[in-house]
Amino acid sequence: MKKVYTIASGKGGTGKTTFSVNVGIAMARNFGYRVLVVDSDFMLPSVGALLGIVPQCGLKQLLSHNSEKYLRSAVQQTKFGIDVLVYYSDFNKNAVITLAQMKWFADGVLKLPYDVVIFDAGAGINRTMLELVSRSTDVIIVTMPDPVALVGSYKTIAYVKEFNESCIIYYVINRVTDIRMAMRYVSHYISLVRSKLNREIVLVDMIPHEQAVIDAGVRQIPFYTAASSRARASLDAITHRLSGIL
Repeated sequence: MKKVYTIASGKGGTGKTTFSVNVGIAMARNFGYRVLVVDSDFMLPSVGALLGIVPQCGLKQLLSHNSEKYLRSAVQQTKFGIDVLVYYSDFNKNAVITLAQMKWFADGVLKLPYDVVIFDAGAGINRTMLELVSRSTDVIIVTMPDPVALVGSYKTIAYVKEFNESCIIYYVINRVTDIRMAMRYVSHYISLVRSKLNREIVLVDMIPHEQAVIDAGVRQIPFYTAASSRARASLDAITHRLSGIL
C-alpha cells in the first residue's frame, strides 16, 4: 500500500521542509522505498533551494498544462536516493490557484509510481494543505518546544481531524535543546489534544538542535547524508517507527 504523508506545521520556521527532505532520504536508504518529495508550498517553494536543485518549470506553467505527462517531467532525480517534484513560483500577486487545479495536482502526483509520497505543505492552515491532508494516510506535524509553535500545531490538528478522520497524526518536536523541558510540553500537549479534540496523536521522536544540521543546510546538503549526528540517529528511529518496525 502506498504511504502518503503530509508534513505540516502551525507556523513557519519549525524546520518542516528540512524534515520532509531528510526523512524521505532516510526512508529510501533504510528500506529501499521509492520516495517522492513534493514541494507543496505554492507561495514559497523551497525544496529545490534546500537541495541545490534548479527547478525546470514554473508552477503556473505546470498547472496550465493540465497534463500528467508534463507533471511527470517536473520530477527530478537527486543524488541522495529520492526524487523531488519542484518548481519556481511564477504567479504574480493577483493570481489565484483554483481548487480544481489543486485537486488535479494532488491526484496527479498520487498516480506516480512511488512507494512513499511526502507532501511538504506550506506553513500554517490553508485549503491547499487540507486538500493534501484529505488524501493522506498519515499526517506529521513538525513543531518546536515553545508555546507559539504548539498553539499553531494544536489548531492544525483540529483542522486535520475535520478533513481526515482516519489518518494517523504524528508529531515531531524539532530543535530540542532541553529534553526535560520538552517532555513537560509534550505531556501537557497530549493531554490538551485528548481532552479538547478527542483525538489521539503519536509523538514519534524529538530531534536535537545541532550545529551540524545548520551547517548542512548552508551547504545545500541534507544533514542525513552528512557526518553522523544525533539528529541523524533520530531520523533513523523515526523511519523505523513510521514503518512499524519498532
